[in-house]
Amino acid sequence: MLHRLPLALALLPLFAPGLDEVSIEHRAGLTYEMRMTRTMSMRLGEASMRVDGVEYPESLVRGASPDRDDVETVVLRDEVREVSDGRPVRVAREFAELGIRRTVADETTEHAGALEGMTLVIARGAEGGVEARLEDGAEETVDDAYLAGHAIEHDVWRFLPAEPVEPGDSWSPDDDAVKALLLTPGPQYYGTDRIAELPVLLAEAAEIEAVVTLLDRVTLDDVECHRLELRVEMRADLTRIPGEFASGDLAPEGTVRVESLHRGELWIAAERRFPRRFEVESTWNLGVEMDLSQDGAEVRVEMDFTAKNTSAREWEILD
Repeated sequence: MLHRLPLALALLPLFAPGLDEVSIEHRAGLTYEMRMTRTMSMRLGEASMRVDGVEYPESLVRGASPDRDDVETVVLRDEVREVSDGRPVRVAREFAELGIRRTVADETTEHAGALEGMTLVIARGAEGGVEARLEDGAEETVDDAYLAGHAIEHDVWRFLPAEPVEPGDSWSPDDDAVKALLLTPGPQYYGTDRIAELPVLLAEAAEIEAVVTLLDRVTLDDVECHRLELRVEMRADLTRIPGEFASGDLAPEGTVRVESLHRGELWIAAERRFPRRFEVESTWNLGVEMDLSQDGAEVRVEMDFTAKNTSAREWEILD
């Protein structure tokens, strides 16, 4: 009888009351829709400019850095064609809706994504990389730049616990998971002429503190879900000015100080083991100091920016 005790003790955690396995599981043939709305607002705070040591009116800096507001809508429909250990290795993704509305100062423009209405087959290669191509028989053609940067599964799975947990338990996701969520540019939808440089530099230099907590079980749209909270603080001191802050062919020298705070909530369907909703709010504070030479004059510019982002995603299983 005593020789059975070690096995019994090893099995105890599996039956411990209150522990939940919070996970996401795909199956071949699964089809689902993910709807996402993202917003971004950028505001200039304090600003100054000196030319050869002479202070210039702040209005000159503000005129070159107007307020900006973006609203983006993305609707994706995935058909999971192949899985391994509950994770997808091949999906067909329809880009049902891709659109962004951008307001700079008082001018608003709207753009549709180049992939809107198309279907890509996205597959994981033998070495773990991801490749995307147009569905066989597609009549459309698309620039290869639009086929890069796609993820075969949505990034929320990287924030789940590695073992069963109970409400109140916390764990730390790895830095790569945070970077994939907050910094990785992802696929290009609206143009191929310029790629944001600031996220790339931040991914190299950022110090990240992140924690995920299982809050409780809740009912969301008649579905019992695990509710998780994500909190992230990020800091970086860049010694190179990103292209987003440069003007024309000028190559200024200087620094960018970045501090950001992010809070999100994630709902995972307990029985179906699939995400239902993910909401994130972010605040970014940036301090920019630039020195450049223009027409023989030495120019010094100092600016503080505040940017606020929101992202809201909802998943619906279609079959």
